Amino acid sequence: MINFDDCTPELKDFLTYLEVIKGKSNNTVNAYYYDLRLFYKFVKYKNNSSIKLEQIDELEIADVPFEQIKKIRLTDLYEYMNYVNRYRSNSSSARARKVSSLKTYFKYLTNKAELIGKDPTVELDAPKISK
Repeated sequence: MINFDDCTPELKDFLTYLEVIKGKSNNTVNAYYYDLRLFYKFVKYKNNSSIKLEQIDELEIADVPFEQIKKIRLTDLYEYMNYVNRYRSNSSSARARKVSSLKTYFKYLTNKAELIGKDPTVELDAPKISK
């Protein structure tokens, strides 16, 4: 079992769902955890003008209000994907995995947990992976 102490309750519930209900491996759950933790850090950065971009890695996410997640729109997701592309130099396959993590998480929030009304990732496309 992975330690999710630094997560919001919603994220912790999702990761537990992946592990216990969906039977995902520890490696898979860890990948979702790292992807979504970075996304939460980006959301915290975007919603707090006193945080500098260079401080993202230092941020804690347990205190990110779920209201900020509920307000995520497709344009916010594009901004995040731009961030991981430009500032973190993520490859297209790394960005595609992040898109997959976001899609799975928001689908869970919409359909399983019923915590949000509309899934903002429905129209989010994964980047083309070069061969």
